[in-house]
Amino acid sequence: MRLVFSRVWRQLPVALAAALIAGCDGDGEGLAVGVTPDANVSGTWSYSATNVTGGGLTCRIDGVRLELEQTGNRFNGIYTGGALICAETVGVRVIPLGPGVVTDGRVQGANVTFDFDGPYFRNTGVVDGLGMSGTLVVRADLGDPIGVVTVAGNFSAMRQ
Repeated sequence: MRLVFSRVWRQLPVALAAALIAGCDGDGEGLAVGVTPDANVSGTWSYSATNVTGGGLTCRIDGVRLELEQTGNRFNGIYTGGALICAETVGVRVIPLGPGVVTDGRVQGANVTFDFDGPYFRNTGVVDGLGMSGTLVVRADLGDPIGVVTVAGNFSAMRQ
């Protein structure tokens, strides 16, 4: 009887390890220790950006609404409203933004990246509770006399 009892105890760590591995099969139902689940960004967000500078311009983005839908670690959606507002030497230039599409959205843990209408308007940041924040890089044609510029700054979005 002692031999059987000892064999069971020696095999217990192997059985526990197998159970843990089976619970971590990538379906989101079980996660390995230390693995952060992907943030959920589905829903409505209010988006803005500050300190957007480059090409001699100082800009901000106000009034953008995001509608996002996430499947797994990818998401897409639409954005509506908003404007890129840039101070120039001769005044202020207001460039309407929406409506448009949110493309190439990806979430890895709390990290997030997404574009507005393609790779020329890239957002990279972190989701934290009811908000997300990070940096943006925009390449846009602002027309004469400025032309094509690349500006970068800080974005924030709050879940509505």
